[in-house]
Amino acid sequence: MKQLFVFLIPILLVFSSQIIDADKISNSEKGFQEILIGRIDRSDLLVEPFGTWFEGGYADYAMDNVTIDVLPETAWENLKISVILATWCPDSRREVPRFFKILDYAEFPDQNLELICVNREKTVPDMNIDYLDIQFVPTMIFFRENKEIGRIIESPEKSLEKDIAEILTN
Repeated sequence: MKQLFVFLIPILLVFSSQIIDADKISNSEKGFQEILIGRIDRSDLLVEPFGTWFEGGYADYAMDNVTIDVLPETAWENLKISVILATWCPDSRREVPRFFKILDYAEFPDQNLELICVNREKTVPDMNIDYLDIQFVPTMIFFRENKEIGRIIESPEKSLEKDIAEILTN
């Protein structure tokens, strides 16, 4: 018994360091797929089962850094971004890691980024997000001085970089 206990301690320590707040995890209505719900942090997307698609999508994305490089530094000032996503959604799984790669490249401050995961009805139990008018996910909403200046819905029109540049410079 003692040998079993000694064997299990390292395994438990590894798994305990990768635990997500239980309030953020729910089972999808379609099957038993775990999904995130509510306000999350980026670190929640790095934990399995979400980490596989997030880290793979981030690493594999060939970013157009030229488009980001030509933006004036002032384009990122006083900017806040809300990302409404769904971990069950293929579009979110594709676009959100790419979006993070761009934000990391631009050194966008984490404290100006809000992440909200929704269920299949595009809602969050015990949280009113109706004012955001979410029809499709992911939706990236850009705010300057508490006013919406643009959004990218589901997938970019041109590319994430070009759509972001257009939003930030208009």
